[in-house]
Amino acid sequence: MPGGALIGREPERARLTAALAAAARGRGSLILVSGEAGVGKTRLVEDALSGGDTVFVRGAAMPAGSPYGPVTAALRAYLRGTPGALDGCGPLRGPLALLLPDLSAPEPGADRATLVEAIRCALAAMAANGPVAVLLDDLQWSDEATLELLAALAPGLRELRLLMVAAYRSDEVPRAHPLRRLRHDLRRDRALD
Repeated sequence: MPGGALIGREPERARLTAALAAAARGRGSLILVSGEAGVGKTRLVEDALSGGDTVFVRGAAMPAGSPYGPVTAALRAYLRGTPGALDGCGPLRGPLALLLPDLSAPEPGADRATLVEAIRCALAAMAANGPVAVLLDDLQWSDEATLELLAALAPGLRELRLLMVAAYRSDEVPRAHPLRRLRHDLRRDRALD
């Protein structure tokens, strides 16, 4: 394995592989992985979730990135491996094209609720052909729209063969950061591991 063996991460790895197994049975979820910069969050997730029959895609937030940036990157990564996979989203392809202009002509003026439903449709289409693991990395740099999207998507993941893992640097999330509110809201709604 490139980079050598993971040391001292068996409990965390076991939780991720158990969540992936549950997702493969149609019981998806959202997991937040936090830790200081350089501690190996991304490596842990990649090691635990890639391989086997699971499709693994990754998107990362960037400082001053665009709204929904990590989600858009993950959807693009999936489409590179499975062109045409989102054709079944029907009328939601127009709103989805706001993020992925290659799909069709973007539908101007789509409201937030429609865009969330379009992304939910895209995730369902991804998971229709088998289990999918999505890593959204560096969420400490994510915009508020992405964090609100995760809150809206989390309850619906329970019905998909999809595991979404969002990783962030805990040392870069100050008290007023919107990620703390997301974490609190998801815990309250029992939609978070």
